[in-house]
Amino acid sequence: MKYWILKKYYEEKDGDFVIKQAFFSEPMRVPNEYRYDIKVEANKKITIHEIESGELGKFNGMKLDEALSGKAYPNVILLLESPHVDEYNICNGELKPIAPAQGKTGSNIKEYLGKVLSGIDVLDEGKYRLYIINPVPFQTSLRSLKPAGQIDGKLRDKVWKKLWGASCKNEFKELWDQIRETKLIINACTSNLKEEVEEAIKDMDVESYKTYHPSRWSKSPFGIKKSKI
Repeated sequence: MKYWILKKYYEEKDGDFVIKQAFFSEPMRVPNEYRYDIKVEANKKITIHEIESGELGKFNGMKLDEALSGKAYPNVILLLESPHVDEYNICNGELKPIAPAQGKTGSNIKEYLGKVLSGIDVLDEGKYRLYIINPVPFQTSLRSLKPAGQIDGKLRDKVWKKLWGASCKNEFKELWDQIRETKLIINACTSNLKEEVEEAIKDMDVESYKTYHPSRWSKSPFGIKKSKI
């Protein structure tokens, strides 16, 4: 089987493909991000403005920890599940994290976020910040180590749940101690992992809705449903 030349992250033992710990180490973490300002007018018109202060990836943004250090508007949180191949660059045989929601996912968020928010219709008149968060901030699809083709969903889910249970779930909950004035959570995790995240946010006193993953927003209805919390 042909793999990309990223020997730092895997080895083959007795015919098995073994992922090294370096693949899930701190330098491989994709940072959560503040990306858009949202304005809701009295007539419910919603406009989305991309912030201008960052250069993390194709879609401008600011690392979440930097954004939280200053005064902010109330927040809207968009939850994905984990970064994939578009969220990393390959340089000299190493992977370099970029930012969450690049590629098609980032394009769809930019184009359809306003329509999704209009479909949810719970935000009062005012200004908000959109934060994009991966509950597991590492590449659980292993796509950068595998040949081109479809993502192995079963493998991704298995790796995601392993990391989620090991440390990421606790880190995710601790993150909410830093984020204040959240008005809306949009759980857009992939379907098989969505309920894991639902369980983690059930005790947060915040309006919460589920949608399809943004990679699907252009192809079907958004799948908007109120969370059963």
